[in-house]
Amino acid sequence: MISLRSGLTVVLLNYFFINPDEGLYVNELQRELNLDKRNLVKKIKELEKIGLLKSWTRGNLKFYSINKLYPLYNEYKNIILKTLEFESKLKKVLLKVKKKKKAYLYGS
Repeated sequence: MISLRSGLTVVLLNYFFINPDEGLYVNELQRELNLDKRNLVKKIKELEKIGLLKSWTRGNLKFYSINKLYPLYNEYKNIILKTLEFESKLKKVLLKVKKKKKAYLYGS
């Protein structure tokens, strides 16, 4: 099971689920997502080990992409995409309320 508490995990999964047919190597991911390379490599290896990411080599470059055959692919995809949709809607609402400096969101 993947913990979605890690910000790095969420950023990576957001990217790969939004771009499921795209394969990138580590330096491209680092540049694209503005992430620390050491932590990025560690997280990619972790996600590849459990099978959520797949990799292949072309020349001396190792590319990574989401593994659509992962058993929980559709479940994770739905969670990620629903979260992104909610985030987008929330931002639109908050942009309309210009005079407020803080907003609190809570629930159970």
